Amino acid sequence: MGKTLRVFTILLLLLSIGALVLGVLLFNKRELLKGRTQLLEEYVIKLGSTLETEKAEALEELPGDPERDVGAVTDQVVEDPETANFWDTYKYHLEDTEQDLLDLNKKRREMMQYFQLDPITQKPKKDQYGQKIIKGERTMHAVLEDALLKAEDQYNLLNETREQLRVLREELIATIRDLNSQKGELRQKLQQITQLSQQIMGLEQQIEGLRSDIALLKEEKQALRDDVAERDRQIQLRDKEIAEQKTAIKRLEQIINDMKTRMLDKGSSSGVAVDTSAIAFIEPGDKGKIIAVNKEWNFAIIKVTPAFINEIWGEDPTRALPHIELVARRADSGDFVTKLKITQVKLDEGLAVADILVAWQQMPLKIGDVVFH
Repeated sequence: MGKTLRVFTILLLLLSIGALVLGVLLFNKRELLKGRTQLLEEYVIKLGSTLETEKAEALEELPGDPERDVGAVTDQVVEDPETANFWDTYKYHLEDTEQDLLDLNKKRREMMQYFQLDPITQKPKKDQYGQKIIKGERTMHAVLEDALLKAEDQYNLLNETREQLRVLREELIATIRDLNSQKGELRQKLQQITQLSQQIMGLEQQIEGLRSDIALLKEEKQALRDDVAERDRQIQLRDKEIAEQKTAIKRLEQIINDMKTRMLDKGSSSGVAVDTSAIAFIEPGDKGKIIAVNKEWNFAIIKVTPAFINEIWGEDPTRALPHIELVARRADSGDFVTKLKITQVKLDEGLAVADILVAWQQMPLKIGDVVFH
């Protein structure tokens, strides 16, 4: 009996030692499982704060952004051009950044509940087979399942955004290509403008040549007048040659009339004659803008206003051009540039030729400067 008791005591001691060892190992496992569970719980809560609670809904009313003009560029003004209609399919709801984020910290107690509890007994519910239920309301499974659904929605939203970015990139490429094409055409038009400017300079030279012709015609006219006066004097001195002188006078008068006709035709095609002795009374204000400048010959062409022309000539376009001096200023800053003296006006085109008064010039005259009195 004593031996049996001793054996039983030794066996109980060994079992106690084994239980202690298993308890220590189980405690270490418990700490491991507890730490892993808490760490997973914290990071699930942090991941939940990156998920949106609701899906972004499409806008019922579009903002009405401007569409890209895809019509051909011509010299015709188009009031209703052809557009790309890109924004009709654009998904504006992808830009919404004001969605509420998922706060799993408020569901921490539910995340700690593995089994579904009976609200009365607070014991785990069992199914028809006697197994404890781990799904349903107020369980960890329900919280994680809801977070998974929202993550799937956000993943789908991300893919939808990627697709929209691809479409937007294609539209941007098309716009860039269209812009590059338009810039190429613009460069060609600027080249044409340069060529036209050169033609204008040629016309300016022709205008200067016409001025020289007018001066020569004036000299010829004066010479003819002197000749007529001399012949009149000779007629008075030579009574005996009256008949012959009358014939000569008629011939000279015909020549003078022809020259007057030529002068009138020349004046109507080039501008209005200048009468330096006349003085015009002009109201203060803007009278036009500089449209061309010839630095070599030191003159400019002004696009004058109809009010200025009416102010000088009114209803008498045959009136001689009076002595007129105008002032030019810079259009953007209003700085004084120089004074100009009107030498010729083309009434039918609203253009005036003016000499640049160098003594008054403060800076180079350029196209676009405002002319005023």
